[in-house]
Amino acid sequence: MEGVLRHMSELAFAFPGVETGALALGPNPHTLTTLLPSGPHAVRTPGSFSFDPDFLNPELNKAKRLGLQWIGVWHVHPEGSPGPSITDLSAATGLLADPETELGGRLLMPISERSGSSIVTRFFVAEGFPVVIRQIACAVVSGQEHTASRQGPNHQAGAPSVPQSGSNKNANGLGSF
Repeated sequence: MEGVLRHMSELAFAFPGVETGALALGPNPHTLTTLLPSGPHAVRTPGSFSFDPDFLNPELNKAKRLGLQWIGVWHVHPEGSPGPSITDLSAATGLLADPETELGGRLLMPISERSGSSIVTRFFVAEGFPVVIRQIACAVVSGQEHTASRQGPNHQAGAPSVPQSGSNKNANGLGSF
């Protein structure tokens, strides 16, 4: 997990003042091991970002061949926005309602916030209909120092199971976060 937290920090500071994000991948629905950045032609603004599907689709296909599943969406909010926004709730609702995502009714939503030279990442899970988003963990990355604390009853960043091998789901329908 330390490598994923470091990658989140690097991506967050690479795009100051705007949102950016990545697909969250793992070998199973409860283990986040990899981020696929939003891509070179992603649209990034202070209030939202959109993925670059031409970049992500081939990368997602490669990841699936390596046994990874799409389990969520990580993104960073500009300073002062530590939790899910209305846009995040809308995007999560759309993804969970789309049977092609194969998310199994759960979406991992790590959201990072820049705070000076640190990154605070809160791990949320979106599930149910209507969608409810709850925080399950928090991690702080400051320079090379990594500390994590668990909150709530879950001990791992829960996440949805996603595209199995042979699935045709791609990044075209992700919308904005």
